[in-house]
Amino acid sequence: MAETKARFIAGNFTTAGKPSDVTGATGSSQGMAVYSTVDNLPTTNLTSGDQAYVSSSNRLYISNGSGWYNVALINASPSLTISPSGTVTLAIDGSTPTVITLTGADSDTANQNLTYSVESDGSFANIATLSQDSSVFTVTPLSEAASTPGTSTLTFKVSDGIAFGSGTTQFSLTFGPDWTQSPTQTAIRPSDGGADDYFGYSAKISKNGEYAIVGANQEDYDAGNTRPNAGAAYIFVKSGGSWSQQAKLQASDALSADGFGIDVAISEDGTYAIVGANYGGTGSGNDNHGSVYVFIRSGTTWTQQQEINAGDAQEGAQFGQSIDINADGSYIAIGTPYWNSSNYGAVYVWTRSGTTWSQQQRIQQSSPGANDQFGFTTRISDNGDYIMATAPYKYSTDRGMCFVWIRSGTTWTEQASFQSTDIENEDRLGFGGDISGDGQYVIVGSSWEDGGSGNPIDRAGAAYIFLRTGTSWAQQAKLVASDAGQTDSFGYRCSISTDGSFAVVGAGLEDGGAGDPKQFHGAAYVYTRDGTTWTQARKLDAGGLLDVRDYLGETVDISGDGSVVIATARGDDDNGTDAGASYFFEA
Repeated sequence: MAETKARFIAGNFTTAGKPSDVTGATGSSQGMAVYSTVDNLPTTNLTSGDQAYVSSSNRLYISNGSGWYNVALINASPSLTISPSGTVTLAIDGSTPTVITLTGADSDTANQNLTYSVESDGSFANIATLSQDSSVFTVTPLSEAASTPGTSTLTFKVSDGIAFGSGTTQFSLTFGPDWTQSPTQTAIRPSDGGADDYFGYSAKISKNGEYAIVGANQEDYDAGNTRPNAGAAYIFVKSGGSWSQQAKLQASDALSADGFGIDVAISEDGTYAIVGANYGGTGSGNDNHGSVYVFIRSGTTWTQQQEINAGDAQEGAQFGQSIDINADGSYIAIGTPYWNSSNYGAVYVWTRSGTTWSQQQRIQQSSPGANDQFGFTTRISDNGDYIMATAPYKYSTDRGMCFVWIRSGTTWTEQASFQSTDIENEDRLGFGGDISGDGQYVIVGSSWEDGGSGNPIDRAGAAYIFLRTGTSWAQQAKLVASDAGQTDSFGYRCSISTDGSFAVVGAGLEDGGAGDPKQFHGAAYVYTRDGTTWTQARKLDAGGLLDVRDYLGETVDISGDGSVVIATARGDDDNGTDAGASYFFEA
């Protein structure tokens, strides 16, 4: 019920009469007669103290026995509509304003007589300035250098001079990572690293940027070398700005040459980790078909939760060559590029119920072809609704193709398949790829792309950004390195941030050109998006610490907010030839 207040006004005397003697009464309220207009007030048979309320003017009258006095105006509080309301994210360019429009309404006074005002919670001056023109307020964000990023609440009010209505809007100003400035850099190596481990053959960083998992698919299991090349994966955690090894993961049934660590993934908060072993798996007729292992963290302790196998995969199918897990650890997508004797490829989706994982569906492209290797790269969106999977050898010309699948309940269907707009033979689109958190952006690497006839840099490589609008996908951008060189293999691996604003592309065979002639020392490139425009913001080359054939960037990943990049160098020799290393870069 609206708040009511009385404003007493003298005068407005009427002639005599009692309410019972005339028509026009519309009811009563708490013993008071109610009339629609002042003309309906009775003029005869009045008694001193009689009260009447006129609804058309919200006025209260009292009789002295011979007439009526208007003694009060019953005031209703005005209402207020704020647009936009709720939470508003301010622009980060330091100049683009947000306009707030107030609309007041009052049942008992003219709306043009209302006045508007605003109150701050005290922190608003840290993020923006405010100007007012009647009922229109303009909020202009401060620049990054002049602000203290955060949130602040403004309370807007409308008043009729007696009562007021109010509402709030919260404003947020948050600046993303700045890759144009030199990032901090940390090199990590496992505590037991050794020659030919290939530490860094695979790597992922959790979306919150606090955990990372790095695969070493040729690690020998133990110091006694009892299971050569069984493989391992290592968990690293960030604490107080420093990264340290938290755990070493190994398969409970590890065998020599399992390839455990061929690909890895970790959930958003670092609770679940998965490791692919593309030559693992046992069972009659299915030896070496591949396995995937799920690990769960409790505090700082990691334990194997389940081993996942595909019962219908042939020997050598390489189930688990590419894997991914969604943000909350409820879905796993598993690429199996050599599924069946024709190497059509397939992707398996597994779901978790409590502590148990079960297969939900095996998905395949609508028009499979021999040696397509569908599932060569497989990624799932954070929300578990979209899967992107590539077939880099599709068609006999190895042009390659990317596919997107969408989930409805428990069923996955192919939504789209697409190629780059300048696709050519042997581009091998799909060697690398990733999908954004809500499945709106896809990045696909094409590491053998050479720019075509207009830019013949043999196998320099490229990466392509695709954007989903509704159910349709279209290419938004083509990314190439500013210093592209022959056989750089730019795009062999690539990753995109949760909201599709940042991307990192690896070029594991980049050698720096004439200024740094270390063949295949590798590099990674960070790109940022402004609207629909993508710009190279930073080349990451480990600050001169690399050597010949370190292959930095052969595997890359980026955190959810785009502030942390991991780029591996599986050819690093500090712990022995090809022992491997990984680098964290933080903006």
